[in-house]
Amino acid sequence: LEEKKWQQVLDIAQKGLDYDANEITFYYLKSIAYLQKDQFNEVIKTIQTGMKHLPKEANSNLVSDLYAILGDCLQKQHRIKESFEAYDSCLKWNANNIECLNNYAYFLSESGKNLDRAAQMSQQTIQAEPNNTTYLDTYAWILFRQKKFAEAREWANKIQAPDFRFDKTVLMASLNLEEGKWRQ
Repeated sequence: LEEKKWQQVLDIAQKGLDYDANEITFYYLKSIAYLQKDQFNEVIKTIQTGMKHLPKEANSNLVSDLYAILGDCLQKQHRIKESFEAYDSCLKWNANNIECLNNYAYFLSESGKNLDRAAQMSQQTIQAEPNNTTYLDTYAWILFRQKKFAEAREWANKIQAPDFRFDKTVLMASLNLEEGKWRQ
């Protein structure tokens, strides 16, 4: 049933694009439908095509979201440099795209590059949503990657969601291990 609904969204979006290839909303709908179907190549192709048809007065939030989705899909394909370029484009259209800031910060930390920038972006997400466990987790992880173990522990302790996808004990065990090495 779910598959059928997303196929309907694809069909409607394609009809819209056949009518007006410059309407960015149809590219957005089409990319979301492909994303739900885990068809990442199609998501990437759809968004890249849509960016070639941007009107001068494009909705900046919508364009930003499309670039964020593009960055996430490129990450899934391990196309790191391209994904960072997509995230940068996203933030040019909307510097406060919180989901992009979080994902970009996390992936920067995973790459071990620009950890200070990653921390700054992550702090911005926490300022916007101070109780978001995903954002707290990302910031604690970045601090861990920066070898700021005491701060990482402090932020990890703020994660108070029993159903959170992240097992806090993993980070805490890693912190204990690293702090032991660090203090020697």
